Amino acid sequence: MPSESVALNPVLIYVSAWWGQFESIYVLAVLVSVLLVTRGHVDLAAVVLGVALMTKPQAAFFVVPIAAWLLGATGWRSTFRFGLIALATVAILWLPFVPGGGIQGYVRNLDAYGNQTFSIASLRAWNAWWIMQEASGGQFLADTATLFGPITGRTMAFALAALGELVVFLAVLQSPTRRNLALGVATSVLVCFSLLTAMHERYAFGALVFLTLGFAEPRIRAIWLVFNVVFMANLLAATPASTAIADILPEGGPVSIVGSLAILVLTAASLWVLVHPAAQPEGEATSAGQQLREPAAEGRSIPAQVVR
Repeated sequence: MPSESVALNPVLIYVSAWWGQFESIYVLAVLVSVLLVTRGHVDLAAVVLGVALMTKPQAAFFVVPIAAWLLGATGWRSTFRFGLIALATVAILWLPFVPGGGIQGYVRNLDAYGNQTFSIASLRAWNAWWIMQEASGGQFLADTATLFGPITGRTMAFALAALGELVVFLAVLQSPTRRNLALGVATSVLVCFSLLTAMHERYAFGALVFLTLGFAEPRIRAIWLVFNVVFMANLLAATPASTAIADILPEGGPVSIVGSLAILVLTAASLWVLVHPAAQPEGEATSAGQQLREPAAEGRSIPAQVVR
């Protein structure tokens, strides 16, 4: 069921096959990296994560829970090594573009997109900032506008997202299990999507994929099911495939506000479930992090059977 829920999911078909966006490419790379790292292939996982980061900047949404898991499960030396390998991968992938000024051009593009073209509170993403835009008359608002004193919308967004990411980091660090890593990645994406400005509607795609890994847990499955419906509605409202869909799901209005509130509730629910995992059966509640630190310190691969 979990594999079919992704492969045959209307969201995946709509975003990738119909719309032609490549969210599925960098999310696939992160998924492969997570599967590799939890099975002891830490160095290879770092390489794949480096590839993901070079595919699209939004892959950075995944870094916080992965770093927390590595610290909790393998210790700081292995985490530092992982980071160096990922950075080396990024550097190697940049080499062919250096003669053409690739790095400088990339930085210029990021600056243009972030500070000019897409300097918007919400780019049709149903989140906290979309609610603010709707309350302000349904017009796009610049996220560089001041809210109060010197505080801009973008500054406030980064502060709120940082608090949410801190909760994710600590939860995964304290209990570095496979379940918490997958849920932590999904929650990290939801936090960024819900609280950061300049979000496009499709940037929540990674949460849908990683919530699927927790399908066996009823609470996570419930979050996935509701999120799947709301996320698909957001995609259809933002880029309708027909005029009939546009009539049913207009870009703004009451439906979008309800959808935004639902996304915020789902984000809070995901944080709650991450911080309050279901009780383990007696005898199975040992700390995976404690069991993994010693093998990692000795340079051996992580035994997959102790990473729940």
